[in-house]
Amino acid sequence: MSSVSTEVCPVCGGELIVGSYPFCKGNPADHETVRTRMAQSIQGTVYFQNAAGDISFPPSPNSPLPKGFEKKVLTTLRAADTFMREQNQREQIRAEEAVTNEKRYWKEVYSQGAASLESLLHSGRFTGDRAVYAENAIRKMRNYEGKKAHVPNFYIEPLVYDSSNRDSWCGPETDWKERKD
Repeated sequence: MSSVSTEVCPVCGGELIVGSYPFCKGNPADHETVRTRMAQSIQGTVYFQNAAGDISFPPSPNSPLPKGFEKKVLTTLRAADTFMREQNQREQIRAEEAVTNEKRYWKEVYSQGAASLESLLHSGRFTGDRAVYAENAIRKMRNYEGKKAHVPNFYIEPLVYDSSNRDSWCGPETDWKERKD
């Protein structure tokens, strides 16, 4: 017996630990803890993944497997949460790389444009309002920050949006009608 044991079931004599299912029908297996795979079981979410890590969700679980892909199934909530977290991290890295490359490109373009405008400004071709406009344009080009990477927020919809996310007035008992304010 485990050192964590607190009691013995009076019906089957099985060991009861914290988290054990308390209702017994005479079999020690009835006391499986709530942390078992059975307690977390969900209807499997099927996806296809290739060697490069690219993910594809088929229209149905029985869809034919594309060439170069492997069929995978998420069968527990923990596995689905881990999968969503990993996909969000992966997509965040890809988004940051894309934004970094875009910033690098535009910094170079704006640097060349600012240098061209500065040479025209110093040559005396711009005066008055045109010179002020050129100075503002040069300052904006030199201070270009670029956009920030988006947050991917990848999720598997059936696991995130269920009846707990739906407004109370928008359910089958109200014929799914929107509330009129």
